[in-house]
Amino acid sequence: MKYGSDQGMTAYGSAEHPIMVMENDQSRYVPWEYEYIASQIGGPHVTVFQSLLKVKDRSVDRIVAQEPDGNLHAFYFDVTGPMRASEGDLKRAWEEMKARGEVPPELMED
Repeated sequence: MKYGSDQGMTAYGSAEHPIMVMENDQSRYVPWEYEYIASQIGGPHVTVFQSLLKVKDRSVDRIVAQEPDGNLHAFYFDVTGPMRASEGDLKRAWEEMKARGEVPPELMED
């Protein structure tokens, strides 16, 4: 399945078979993606589009980069691990706030 239109672009991975991100830390996986893109393109480029796709139970980051000559490259990264790690961090922070009494009563779960 193509998202947007990958026609005329060089594709790296796909929504169904994305590149596995090798960083699970929320603060490091985005730089990892951009380092990967730079290693594949090998020259100057700019990001012209980015979106987060839900494909079945996976989170896929789609990034389109453009070279100065106009060539476009579509990258698909599986970011399920970093996204789940981020959700876990948020849940822990929420539980800690509740334990300290910092959550307003109207936001407390029954």
